[in-house]
Amino acid sequence: MSERMLDHRWLSDDAMLQETRFAGGGQCLVNFADKPRAALCDGNKLLLAPFGFMAVAPGICQSRLMEDGLPITRIAAPHWRSLESGARTQSGPFDVDGTVCAWRDGAETRLLVDARGETVIDLAQLGWPVPELFWLVPLDEQGAPAGAIESTGRRSEKLRIAAGAGIRLYAVR
Repeated sequence: MSERMLDHRWLSDDAMLQETRFAGGGQCLVNFADKPRAALCDGNKLLLAPFGFMAVAPGICQSRLMEDGLPITRIAAPHWRSLESGARTQSGPFDVDGTVCAWRDGAETRLLVDARGETVIDLAQLGWPVPELFWLVPLDEQGAPAGAIESTGRRSEKLRIAAGAGIRLYAVR
């Protein structure tokens, strides 16, 4: 579904910082420059990363902002959360050095992890149901079980995923 564009503005003299607003309440700020840029989004001061953005619409928020000198990319929607950083970062349910995504697939939670160290996920902060007792099951590219259960835990505990090579896919069952 697309929304009618209400307004588009250049926020800098060099036209590298731009804002667009949409009829459904969406707003997008984009930094087309290769250096960070400060901007206001609904009265909040942001530091957009080089080639960064802040996109907000009903039910979703996506951003690539500078925090503590590093670009951090986040996506939050009702059944999707992700965080990408170039160094150890704790934000919301995630503590990761790399990339972690969590989403609902039917009744289970799926995870994609590409991290340089241990990844810690507070399942309770995801905001959707997780079984009281759970198993972390590795999956192949098609989503089928691909090995032995890696760990078990309780919903009240933080899920810890050991460092590993490459992109890994899991189900929390």
